[in-house]
Amino acid sequence: MTLKDDEIASLQKNLEEERHNLKFKENMIQSLRKSLRKTQMICDRYAEELEAASVERRELLKLKKYDGYAEELETARAEREELLKLKENVMKLENRTDVPLKFRILFGKAENPQPIVGTFEKLADKRQLFLARKAARKKKWAKAEKYYADMLKRYLNRPRILVQYGHVLKEQGLHDAAFAAYAQALKLDPGNGELQQHVEHLRHLRS
Repeated sequence: MTLKDDEIASLQKNLEEERHNLKFKENMIQSLRKSLRKTQMICDRYAEELEAASVERRELLKLKKYDGYAEELETARAEREELLKLKENVMKLENRTDVPLKFRILFGKAENPQPIVGTFEKLADKRQLFLARKAARKKKWAKAEKYYADMLKRYLNRPRILVQYGHVLKEQGLHDAAFAAYAQALKLDPGNGELQQHVEHLRHLRS
């Protein structure tokens, strides 16, 4: 069977069209591949930028956290300086001879007008009285003062403790505070002749 010339021409034309379509499809595929590569490159670049941004964010959070610590540290330092200044002023004030008795005993605290006589307080008093007398025997007057003052913080109107407290104040040269302690004790025990002698002696020293 032989093909006619017009059939051959038609087949050749169809073949040429198929080749043209195939070439077009190949070009489209290449174009899509290029676009895909570009898209992949863009995605990779965005991924790198995102990772860099994430790293920067973590660093910023760390810096912010450190800044917070730095601020807290600076605040703590400032508070410490204030406390040191306050402590220095307190020490200067406590060593003054004209500090009132109650202020010296109850520095920074309100007076408790009622005695605390629970078991714990009795044991604490017994221990502090022992330590105060021991310190006084060794002439450690400042330490003895502390123990007596701790007892008077719980209840001020204790004539015997006030007298001993007055003694250790007098030994430190704190005559005004000692006189106030003796005077307070004398109000509570007006018939105490020995205490009256202490008051008169201090009145003479202060005049």
